[in-house]
Amino acid sequence: MYAQTAGAIGVLATAFGVLAAIKDKLGLTWPATVLLTAGALIASGYGAWKAKTAAKRLWAHEPKASKAQTAAGTQAVAQAVTLPAGSTLPPVETAPAHPELTAALRTAGAIGKDEVIRADEATVSDVQTGALYDFLVPEGRTYEDVEKRLGTVAGMFQVTRLHLTMERSRDNERRVKLLKLHEPPFTRPFPAPTRQEIEAFAGVPLGHDVTGQLVGVPTFDKASLLVAGMTQMGKTTLINGLITCLLIAYGEFDLYLLDGKFCGLTRFEPIATATSHRMIRPFSGTWSKS
Repeated sequence: MYAQTAGAIGVLATAFGVLAAIKDKLGLTWPATVLLTAGALIASGYGAWKAKTAAKRLWAHEPKASKAQTAAGTQAVAQAVTLPAGSTLPPVETAPAHPELTAALRTAGAIGKDEVIRADEATVSDVQTGALYDFLVPEGRTYEDVEKRLGTVAGMFQVTRLHLTMERSRDNERRVKLLKLHEPPFTRPFPAPTRQEIEAFAGVPLGHDVTGQLVGVPTFDKASLLVAGMTQMGKTTLINGLITCLLIAYGEFDLYLLDGKFCGLTRFEPIATATSHRMIRPFSGTWSKS
């Protein structure tokens, strides 16, 4: 602060000295001296800018167009734009903006104030549990711009962050899929799928996703399944859903139960495969060599 104060005092003293010298030299009053000096500085800056612009134009060999030429060119462009389709310059049409998505993403800061979500690049479809927004962000932006502001975007949709999920596209970095749920995910369980739904599914179903659609894997052939995760994250629920779907679809199959959660799979104990005259029951406790 001391150095900045000393520098400011030095600048003021220098400016005062220059103004005093000009005043004594020209015999003007103080107001006239200040106005004359300011005007001279402004005129000098404008002259330097004009000289720099002229030098750039000469260096690039860009002749300055006259007003008549400029007006003629503008008129020619306007005439060309109004030509019918099939001409060299077809009419340029600006697609309308999607009002809901544009307003929400602008306010959230995911897109700029002068950017829009085109209506012809956005679709809104209703699903069992909410609304699915599929759209393209403006050029120069990606799904990450929306992902970083997802909490604020949820607020713009009048829901919480738990109600909003986002999925990125595999074919375009600009494509964003937003799912706005009517209520928080998995608030109530979905009904068990029917045999017809499971048989029609292309693969092995695991259960429902947040939209209520049946999801799963293509096949279990020559593959193993490891369900891992932290406590109370849904591992046993996932296994229960898988076994339920298999029972509904196939009726009979070999089933071996091994679960570290007490009574997590007890409901399937009666149908577990018997080995050496013993039932392989849900495991709970500690392992030992015996």
